[in-house]
Amino acid sequence: MTGSDDSQSVVVDIDDDTDPKACAVRPLSLASSTETLRDTFRDAQVYISEHIGINWRSLSNHLPGKRLTEVQLDCIVEENRLVADRAMKMLVQWKQLNGSKANIERMAKGLDACGQKKIARRVREMGL
Repeated sequence: MTGSDDSQSVVVDIDDDTDPKACAVRPLSLASSTETLRDTFRDAQVYISEHIGINWRSLSNHLPGKRLTEVQLDCIVEENRLVADRAMKMLVQWKQLNGSKANIERMAKGLDACGQKKIARRVREMGL
């Protein structure tokens, strides 16, 4: 894991006749699956931001959970010229507001609710 201080020590007792290949240290599956989920979620955010277009604001009003305020959405508009950047910033802030409850399925539900069925289908496929 690059850029992380989550290093762990592993002590392996090797006899002279132990096959060195049997002692290969593999990353913890929980850490790997957490990173995979995080990467998949980020990929879904990127995909949505690249395809939602001017409907990003409608999506923000249909995402389940805590919603961004109109003031927050206005600030996103002021700070980001490109529509894709606005969409990404909104999705990042929505994730921050909702923590672990912000997931791919909830993003897909928001997309369905605002009429973006094709994007929702693709996002669900990414989560499989």
